[in-house]
Amino acid sequence: MARIYTRRGDRGQTQLPGGRCVAKHAQRLECLGAVDELSACIGLARALLQEPSPPAGAARLAASLGRIQ
Repeated sequence: MARIYTRRGDRGQTQLPGGRCVAKHAQRLECLGAVDELSACIGLARALLQEPSPPAGAARLAASLGRIQ
């Protein structure tokens, strides 16, 4: 993977969509990371199950996770 250099330095901050900067250790970012990991785990589980149709409630759960992200 290629490295990206912005030459700005981050001082422990990250920029959110919209331009707002927050600390990299902010609870908001921790939560977003956890939701992203959960979504990936659910996707992996669905792929490994190889079910022809998603389990009941899966679409509702995916929609809820999408709103959070």
